[in-house]
Amino acid sequence: MRLYNIVPIREELSWGVLQCIILGEEGRGRKRVIIPFPVCFFDEKASDYEIEQIHEGIPKIVRTGKSSEGWIARINCHCTYTRNTKGYYEIVSGNVQEIAKGHGAFGIAGRTGRWDDALIVIKPPYPAVIKVYPSGGRHKVMPYYLVFHEDWVDRVAEDEWRIYHLYF
Repeated sequence: MRLYNIVPIREELSWGVLQCIILGEEGRGRKRVIIPFPVCFFDEKASDYEIEQIHEGIPKIVRTGKSSEGWIARINCHCTYTRNTKGYYEIVSGNVQEIAKGHGAFGIAGRTGRWDDALIVIKPPYPAVIKVYPSGGRHKVMPYYLVFHEDWVDRVAEDEWRIYHLYF
């Protein structure tokens, strides 16, 4: 599978250093999820990534050396601060499965506003459509659509969707 919006980082944990992606945030009103991503040679254009379960409910991203159809994508709904807003996404169409989900928040207590940060898998048939509502509210940030095709992903502004939808 191909990757969308995923770049591994090296995170120092209490027991050592781990190459991973981190969904969400740590703290009150938040949820941090660490996804191991032990890849020696990261190539964002490769199509041989897969999700494996290492324990109950704990996924990791690996390279298999065999190309496969589909996408592994990170949907991060964080955008801008506005009191009492929620950044979230919804699946409009397609074969989409949520693998893991964290969330972040504004304010010390994590009650001022929040956003989702998820890892999903998209498999054929295409196109698959996800609508993202970024944190901040419609008056500051327009929602947009992510349209996953076999070989590319389009990001379409909400006000352009009616025209785009006619062509694809």
